[in-house]
Amino acid sequence: MSDEQHLPEHHHYDPLTDERRPRRRGNGFIIGVGIAFAIHAGIGYYLWKVKFEPKYQEYSDQAVKVKLLKAAPPPPPPPPPPPPPPPPKETKTVQVGGKVFEGRIVKRVPPDYPRVAKLARVQGAVRYTAKIGKDGKIRDLKYVSGPAMLATPEVMRAVAEWEYQPYLLNNEPVDVETEITVNFVLN
Repeated sequence: MSDEQHLPEHHHYDPLTDERRPRRRGNGFIIGVGIAFAIHAGIGYYLWKVKFEPKYQEYSDQAVKVKLLKAAPPPPPPPPPPPPPPPPKETKTVQVGGKVFEGRIVKRVPPDYPRVAKLARVQGAVRYTAKIGKDGKIRDLKYVSGPAMLATPEVMRAVAEWEYQPYLLNNEPVDVETEITVNFVLN
């Protein structure tokens, strides 16, 4: 039995120096890695040369006829943009008194008497300011004064549905600011 058989697997016995030491990778390993690298580099170079090297072709002495094509003419310039629209006419809001404008009403939706106000026997007049458009419809309705129990959202919605004849100034319809009064009286 040799001394090498009694050593751990990763050690070896060197008979020249009579030493036991860990096994090292020797020159054979380094040479093997170098050869593998050289092979891979050679294959890579060959593939690169085949793929990227320009291909040269031999041409004969025959004349080559070339027909020159004329480039297409450039497209015509786009048409000029249309002129801007004329500025809108300055709309002027005219203030008209409530009594004057009351006679121009076309559609009146009578508001229901608020139930709570009826039970509390509250009576009175509720005043609103309104902006009436050129088409005669109410655009902006705001509560001004009157008993709060009578100025409910339901009453305001009913008044907002009212329609008027358009108010003309110089034969053109204009926006109007006016006051609307809704009277609530118990029988």
